[in-house]
Amino acid sequence: MRYLLICLFLLLASIPGAYAKEPNIIVIIVDDLGQRDLSVYGSKFHETPNMDKLAAQGMLFQNGYTAYSRCIQARQGLLSGKYPSRFNHLRGKTHALPLTEVTFGEALKEFGYNTAYIGKWHVGSEGGTPGHQGFDTSVHTGSPGSPGSYFYPFPMNKDSAVENPIQGEEGDYLTDKLGDEAARFVLEQRNSNEPFLLVFADYSVHTPFEAPKVSVDYFRDKLKEMGLPEGGHRGVGEQSDQDIVIDRESCTKTLQNNPVYAAMLKHTDMAIGKIMQAVKDVGKDSDTVFILSSDHGGLSSRGKGNARPLATTNAPFRQGKGSIFEGGSRVP
Repeated sequence: MRYLLICLFLLLASIPGAYAKEPNIIVIIVDDLGQRDLSVYGSKFHETPNMDKLAAQGMLFQNGYTAYSRCIQARQGLLSGKYPSRFNHLRGKTHALPLTEVTFGEALKEFGYNTAYIGKWHVGSEGGTPGHQGFDTSVHTGSPGSPGSYFYPFPMNKDSAVENPIQGEEGDYLTDKLGDEAARFVLEQRNSNEPFLLVFADYSVHTPFEAPKVSVDYFRDKLKEMGLPEGGHRGVGEQSDQDIVIDRESCTKTLQNNPVYAAMLKHTDMAIGKIMQAVKDVGKDSDTVFILSSDHGGLSSRGKGNARPLATTNAPFRQGKGSIFEGGSRVP
């Protein structure tokens, strides 16, 4: 995926006559999204009409791989174009992505791009955030890898602060608000003659599993219609969802049946739909390229004795997030 992005950026920005001018580029990174989670990749339970539309209008990759099956290392590779193993790793480092590395944001600025990064950064703290790595605009970024809650006031895990935090009010859902900010950035480009780069890096569908009740109830009803048991519950030791199978290494889900996770994914898809509509509203849909991927495979397995709830299944691929097997390394 890292090489695909770098090659596409440079190719699109440099081919004479391919576009009337340099194309606008929107990169969408959905956190922890498994390759099999999208309708277009075969999911019968999840609903992703906007992502499916992007696939139908473009190219669908069946053999896309991440640089690494964990969040930070995947982003190191994605942003820099390097194998994560080339970094003198995390321990004792101020920023997981050193300021000496050239990101694709910095590279495209040399072509005159107006750049923005909205959402999960996770590879640098204060002094090493998107504004220091080639992005003119950044919203709700910083070192946190996940929120403490997706609902307002959007507390972050480990008491980490975010840069340029989203504003909101009681009942607001973080993914919805990030989608609004991304769409707003696109709308602000209406009268600009400069090409733009937007990175929309949703914190979802990373834990914690939280979504608006009306959306969760919708998928609970859908499970009943499909005759499937509800999954995604916390287990005690190895006991949890009915569809869990246990091997010598781990406990692994075999069904997509977590209604909260499905609702989270639905809201991510809705946020992407807002961005797509904004591009259309400003009349830039004929010269804007969308690139969508996940950082790694879906959360489908856990170690024995670990009680955390699981999100999805990557079947027929083995295991998921954190594993070097196909379920952890293949991405949509």
